[in-house]
Amino acid sequence: MRKYQPIWEAIKFNPQIPVDLAACSTAHIRIIRAVKKEKNIDLGWKQLCLEEGVRYKLDYKIEGKLITFSLINTTPIRLIDL
Repeated sequence: MRKYQPIWEAIKFNPQIPVDLAACSTAHIRIIRAVKKEKNIDLGWKQLCLEEGVRYKLDYKIEGKLITFSLINTTPIRLIDL
């Protein structure tokens, strides 16, 4: 298992629940890039989202030493004519 894979798996299995990670502020950029990379190399998850017609964006918020990761659904809303 890769170093940052457990963080990505926690995010993708519970997209409604934000994942908090405490780390030194000098490591924040490295951690964010690594989690984005894990998302990009997860081809199975990407394929499932493509089949469902759903798009997700990895979002993060930094507050002091805490990084909060979450997935945001960016699928355009389609209006159905009745």
